[in-house]
Amino acid sequence: MDIYASFGTSPTKEIEGVKFWLDLKKTAWVILARYNNPKMRDYFRRRLNTDPTYKRAVRGGGDDSGEMMAHLTMEAIVETVILDWGGEIREKGVKKNGKNLRGELIPYSKENAFRLCTDLPEFLDFVSDACQNLAAYQEFDDEDALGNYEQSSIGNESGAIEKTG
Repeated sequence: MDIYASFGTSPTKEIEGVKFWLDLKKTAWVILARYNNPKMRDYFRRRLNTDPTYKRAVRGGGDDSGEMMAHLTMEAIVETVILDWGGEIREKGVKKNGKNLRGELIPYSKENAFRLCTDLPEFLDFVSDACQNLAAYQEFDDEDALGNYEQSSIGNESGAIEKTG
């Protein structure tokens, strides 16, 4: 077994991200950098060195240290992992005069990413799971190695791995 082929990842994909579809109809997508990429590690280092509250939480100080670390991790994901999104990502629709009206499109911004991760814990869970998917960030040399995955891309972004079966 070639351990490097099995567990190695593309440094470019780790930083520039890959595309993950948010729905089966492929109407909405998100570009995610790899969890624990160099930018994420730098973000943690900076926050822990400049905010004594987080430094204390890392050392296990206080009853709220777990909650504080979860918040810091969410901040790091928003700042360094969620890079872009597009398609039909909308606000919650409303019912008016018996009709369902679609919500407004939500443009990508760090503020909107933070709001969605806060308001929708399952969105944050999806992002957390996807950005730790090893196969999504690997390079495949031939079609046989792809197995049940297919390569796609957005503009100049690095290719994404999508599960197809």
